[in-house]
Amino acid sequence: MTTPRIFISHSHHDNAFGQQLVADLRGLLGEDAVWYDASGGLHGGDEWWDRIVAEITERTTFIVILSPEALASKWVPREMSIAYRLHVELGHHLIPIMFQPCQRRSDWALIQEVDFVAPRAYQDAFADLCGVLGIAATAVAAPAPAPVDRRSPVTQRLTQETHTAFGREDWSVVIDKTDVLIARNEMTPVLWRERGLALLAQRDARDALAALERALVADPDDVPTLRAKAKAQLALGQDDPAAQTLTLAQSLAALDDAATRLPLLDELYPVLVRLGRWPEAARRVQDALRLAPRDPAWVQRQNDVQTHPMQEQYDAASAKQDWPAALVACAAAILLAPGDAAWQQRHAHAQAQSEAARHAAEEAERQRKAQEEAERLRKEQERLRQEQERKDRLLPSRLRTLGFVLAPNAEAIIPPTVEVPAGPFTMGSDKKRDPDASKYTPEPLVSLTLPAFRIGVYPVTVAEYTCALAAKAKDVTQPNNWASQQQQPDHPVVYVSWLMASAYAAWLSQMTGEPWRLPTEAEWEKAARGTDGRIYPWGDQWDKARANTSDGGAGGTTRIGQYMDKDASPYGCHDMAGNVWEWTSSLWNNGAPYDKIKSENDSDRTNYRVLRGGSWGGGPPIARAAYRFRVRPDLVSLDLGVRLARGRAGT
Repeated sequence: MTTPRIFISHSHHDNAFGQQLVADLRGLLGEDAVWYDASGGLHGGDEWWDRIVAEITERTTFIVILSPEALASKWVPREMSIAYRLHVELGHHLIPIMFQPCQRRSDWALIQEVDFVAPRAYQDAFADLCGVLGIAATAVAAPAPAPVDRRSPVTQRLTQETHTAFGREDWSVVIDKTDVLIARNEMTPVLWRERGLALLAQRDARDALAALERALVADPDDVPTLRAKAKAQLALGQDDPAAQTLTLAQSLAALDDAATRLPLLDELYPVLVRLGRWPEAARRVQDALRLAPRDPAWVQRQNDVQTHPMQEQYDAASAKQDWPAALVACAAAILLAPGDAAWQQRHAHAQAQSEAARHAAEEAERQRKAQEEAERLRKEQERLRQEQERKDRLLPSRLRTLGFVLAPNAEAIIPPTVEVPAGPFTMGSDKKRDPDASKYTPEPLVSLTLPAFRIGVYPVTVAEYTCALAAKAKDVTQPNNWASQQQQPDHPVVYVSWLMASAYAAWLSQMTGEPWRLPTEAEWEKAARGTDGRIYPWGDQWDKARANTSDGGAGGTTRIGQYMDKDASPYGCHDMAGNVWEWTSSLWNNGAPYDKIKSENDSDRTNYRVLRGGSWGGGPPIARAAYRFRVRPDLVSLDLGVRLARGRAGT
C-alpha cells in the first residue's frame, strides 16, 4: 500500500492536540509523510501562503482539525476550499477531525469525519483515523485486547445474543447489546459490522457508517463490511465514496465468485451512472456479462451504456422540444440496440410529437399571420381615427366642405385656390364708369399683362393661423383678442400685420413645399374684378346683401363664404368686398401707379404697404375692387387680415 502524504490544517490555538497527532502519524508513516505548520498561520505573507498552496496541491490527503477557533481563523477556511476543489477535481482524500464541537461547512457536510471530541479516548479515535487512512495504528499505545478465553461470561453472552438478534433482524436488540459492549470496550469487527447494519436498518446512516468504519479498521479487506459501508454512504448521499468502496469490495472479491461480485456490480452500476462515469460503467457491465452472459438486466444495461450519448441527445432535444433532433438520436440508438423496446417507444413518441409540433407550428403560423393582419387592421384603424381626430381638431368641418385640406405630412391647412389666367388687364378706375373713382385715394389707370397665378378663394382663417402658432412658426405672433378669435375658427383672422402675414406665408411654404406668398396689388385687383373693369366683384351695382360692410353688415367679421352664393368674383373668389382688409405684397409708393420694380420689395419692412378689399367697418366706396389703402407693415387692427397667392409673382 502506498504511504499517504498528508497535509494537516489547524488553528494555532489547537497546537497541543495537533502536535500530538502529528507525532503519532509520523511515528507510523515517517517524518516526510506529514506536513504541519506549527505556527497555525501566524507566519502569513505571500511567500508563506504560496508554500501552503503548493503543499496542499502536492499531498493527496488533507486533514483538518475542526474547532470554533479553526473555522474563525483567516487561513483554515481558505485551505479547506482549496482542498475541497482538489477533492472534486482530482479525487484528493479529505479527512475532517472533530476536535471541538462546531458547525461544519456545507460543502464538507457529507464527508465522513473522525470524532476526537472528549470524553472519547484518544487511542480509539486515532485508531479510527488510521482506519480511514488505511494504516495500522500499532504506534499508538493502547490496551491490548484481552484473549478470547479471558472474556467475562457476561461479555460472551452479550456477544452471542447480538449475533442471534442480528440473524433475527431484531435491530433494536442489536443496537442495545452493542451499546453495552461498546461501553465495556468489548467490540469486535463482526460486532461493529452488525451494529452498523442494524443502525442502517433503523435509518441512522451516519452512526452506521461510523460503526462500519470501526469494523474496517481491524479488518479493512472484509467484503461484506465494505458492501455495508457503501450502503451507509449511499444513504448519506455520498455517491463518490460509495463508488470507491464498492470498487474496492469488487476488487477484493474472488474472481469467479459470481454470487458475491454480481450483487456488488449491481449496486455499483447505478452509482457510476449517477456520477456520469459512463466509461467505467461500461467496463462494469462487461464484468457482469462475463459472469452472467444472458442476464437480461445486464444486457439492457449494456444497451443503455452503448446508447447513452444518444440518450443525452434525446433528453436535450426533448427538453427543447426539438423533435427532429430527437428522432435522429432514436435512429442512431436503434441501430446499436435494434431490440430495445424503450428506444422504439421513444422513437414513436418523438415521431408523434414531431408531427404534432409540425401541425402546431402551422397553426401557430396561421394564427401569427391572422394576428399580424388583425394588428395591421387595428393600427390602420387607429391611424385613421387619429388622422380624423387631427383633422377634426385642426380643420373644422365647415372648412372641409369649402375645400380646405390638411397638409399630408404637416399640421397645416391648405386653402382652396383658383387660377387667374395670364393676359392683359387694366388696373385702376375709369371716372366715367365709376363716379366714386379717386375720391379717396389715387386709382390711376394702368395697362398690365400678368402671367397666370393662383390665389386663395377665401381670406386666411383663424383655424389656419392657429396651426402656425401651434408649430411656433418663426415670426408668427399671436394676434390681439386671440381667445375670442379662436371661438370663430371659420372667420378671417384679424389683428394681423403685414410682417405677421408674410411670416405666415413663409411658414406655410416650408410646411407644404409650395410657394405661398402675399399677392401683389395688381394680382389682387385682377382676381377681384377680372378684365372687364367692373366696380365690384359681382358687377357695377352696389348690393349690400352681397358683402359684409357698414352698409347693413354684421358689425364685425363674418365667417368666410357667408355671401358665396352672390359675391363671387369672375374667377370664383369670395369675400373680396368687405369683411376684412387684405394685405398685398406691394409698397404704397406715394400712391403712384403700380410698377413692379418700384412696388415690390420684400426686404423693405418699414414703408407703407397696400391693403385691398375694404372691411366690415367701411362703406361701399372703399369696398370697390380698385380702391387702394395704405398702412404701416407693423400695424395691426381689428379688421386687418390677409389672403394668400401661390406661385411666382406676376408683373
